[in-house]
Amino acid sequence: VVPGGCAEVTVLAEPSARYALRVYEEYYGQPPKVLLEARGEGNSTVLFCAPQGVSPLAVKGYYVSLEDLRTGEIWEQANSYPPRLKLRS
Repeated sequence: VVPGGCAEVTVLAEPSARYALRVYEEYYGQPPKVLLEARGEGNSTVLFCAPQGVSPLAVKGYYVSLEDLRTGEIWEQANSYPPRLKLRS
């Protein structure tokens, strides 16, 4: 994704599954920050956009985590690019 560019996150889940979706912005040498948080049930698609003017020199990229709201279990994308989304200039 490029600064100001958008990407879709698609969740495929059982119709009764309830979850919290978080998109994180990953910085070099700093902890990640939540860029977007949404709650969903079953299948869904969420659009997120990288902020305008964000620098690939400071931001490594973006990744997704899902929390099962019934069990509290959290799934997070693997710590590599890909599957994480890299910020490009």
